[in-house]
Amino acid sequence: MRTMTRIMSLSLIMALSLGTMRAQTAATETPAPPAQEADKPSHAETPPVTLARVTEMLRSGMTSQAVITQVKLSGSAFDLSVEDVIRLTRLGAAPELIQMMTRAPQTPAPVEETAHPSTVQAATAGTLTHRKIVKMYHKGVSPDVIVEEIARKGLKEPIELDQLLALGAEGIPDNLLLAMAAGARQTPTSTSAEPSPASAGMESTPEVQGEPGEPPLKAAEIRRMLERKLPPDDIVSAIETRGIAAPPSLEEAIAMRKLGATDPIIAAINTAALDLGEEAADDESDSEATHGALSALPPAANTEILTVLSYPAGARVYLSPSRTRMEERFRHDYLVGRTPVSVTVPPDDYTLIVEKRAGTFEAGLLPAWRTMHDPPGVRSVLDETELTFDPLKCCLPGSVSGVVDLRPIPEEQPRAIIGDQFDGLPPYLFDGEMLQILRVRRSQITEVMKLYHVRKTAGQPRALIATFIPAEGDTLDLDTSAPANPGASFDSEIELPQLQYLLNGPGQKGLAAALGVETEHLGNAIAVLRNIGKVILHQQVAGGLRLLTLAIDYNGRLRVTDQTVLPVNPFAAAPVKKGKKKAAPVPAPIPPLPALARVVVPGLGAPRLDLVNPGPAPVALILGDGEFCYAPAGATTECVLDPGTHQVRVMNGGQQRGGGTMHLSYHARYTMKMPPMPVR
Repeated sequence: MRTMTRIMSLSLIMALSLGTMRAQTAATETPAPPAQEADKPSHAETPPVTLARVTEMLRSGMTSQAVITQVKLSGSAFDLSVEDVIRLTRLGAAPELIQMMTRAPQTPAPVEETAHPSTVQAATAGTLTHRKIVKMYHKGVSPDVIVEEIARKGLKEPIELDQLLALGAEGIPDNLLLAMAAGARQTPTSTSAEPSPASAGMESTPEVQGEPGEPPLKAAEIRRMLERKLPPDDIVSAIETRGIAAPPSLEEAIAMRKLGATDPIIAAINTAALDLGEEAADDESDSEATHGALSALPPAANTEILTVLSYPAGARVYLSPSRTRMEERFRHDYLVGRTPVSVTVPPDDYTLIVEKRAGTFEAGLLPAWRTMHDPPGVRSVLDETELTFDPLKCCLPGSVSGVVDLRPIPEEQPRAIIGDQFDGLPPYLFDGEMLQILRVRRSQITEVMKLYHVRKTAGQPRALIATFIPAEGDTLDLDTSAPANPGASFDSEIELPQLQYLLNGPGQKGLAAALGVETEHLGNAIAVLRNIGKVILHQQVAGGLRLLTLAIDYNGRLRVTDQTVLPVNPFAAAPVKKGKKKAAPVPAPIPPLPALARVVVPGLGAPRLDLVNPGPAPVALILGDGEFCYAPAGATTECVLDPGTHQVRVMNGGQQRGGGTMHLSYHARYTMKMPPMPVR
């Protein structure tokens, strides 16, 4: 008897037994040809084409069309399993070939029974959809974890052959495809001679936790589970099956931590919160009305969400009010989860810490510097310390605490010495953070942290993306072939009407001119932006490095930061003293911001700014929190901005052409008319 999964009528039919695919008995005889086919010439002269022969032909480079011809001439019939279909797909078989090989008439074999059955697994309707599974995979969830989810929850509907082939072409792993093929959820059903309670008209008692169809969990229910000391696995199962009614607030997340919520529980809540936001976004995308009105506020259910992502994913996230003292910001109850994570927060200013555990890159670095006390060939090796890097005081460690050991470094040292690398920069490029910290234990970098100031305003969702990109790397060289930022849907954000200028040639050219970068580099940057959600463009400038970061926010905005860091070499020769220096030329004063015209619009919500640019060159505004407003040459752009007082820079040709303070309030529309800017 041969164990396999049958493919019949272009769908995958399988018998399920105790969590595995049931065996089906292969047909032992080839059915006789119908009577009306008796007069047709026999195929005895043409040897049958077996599955092994098809595999051999594909491996030799024969096209699928040629293989189809050979199969038709031989009149061969096939009995493919799901594994066979996946293998053929990986060998480059065209869907037409696989579909033809599954059209041979087949008779399902009887299901094998055991001598004394007590229980079998009956397939019932599951809760997962194909789309949901693919989203989980593209978020970065491990295929093994998704396979377990499919086994536990099952699929709402069986997968069709066409869908299986399409998913295989997308690169979905084989074990995940097999799990989707066997995706009917399995529940124990009594098959003994005694009538079961269900068969006697009595309904079976549902499981206490995680029963499909129950309403989504509220934060209070999760807290009660924690108070009752339920097993963490049961709580995770309930969250994954039922979902959550709303993302927990920061206070609720802290309370759960204090009650003993483990990392898997917090991770399940994070995933459910992201799913909640994606479902709302999917519902919006189905309505044409949501694509047009830039003046419409986001749905109320999503307006207070703060989403944190990182590249790479899986970083720890600490969130605390900005007034929290530095030594308290790493308290365990401020840990809200791992990226990607979403949390509901009230409007306020926050300090966000994104902590990445050491990996291969950090293992190749030796935390050591050369100091004025070190003779040639000796470095000060840092054993137990924390190094802070401030982009405004670039770029040596702002503080060093702990044990420092002065010892010689062998010439064949396999690890790169931080103090001799990166041209005076820290190991990671600044991407808009206020502080960067390396934690060193036993002469090894164990964690890397980035600290950000985040302002959350009422009625506006907010996203922040932390990137851990080596200072010697280039974000334009990053692999953009697959999503790298789980939980993100940056394509849908970039394709919103207000960001369309990112997708067309004239728009990219104008934006590149306003920011002072090459159009080709900006085009490459947008490809990375789609993949990661954030990109860093760096340019060599006199004495330093210009870092321009572009990031996508979940409210359909582009956020931009522009800073120049001037690395200092503390071991450079002292400048030669000369005679009396000439007075340095006084730089021309920066022109003030143009006047703002204000009109109150009751019910408008977040303030709107109409940026009028009648001149021949594009212009952009960069606000203090990275908010960005861009107007092409001879055009007017409406921008949705956060209320409050902002420090603003007017950019043209990569140069600041104006600046000042601007105050915006809710329910008001503002107009700013720019003077003509020079064409660069």
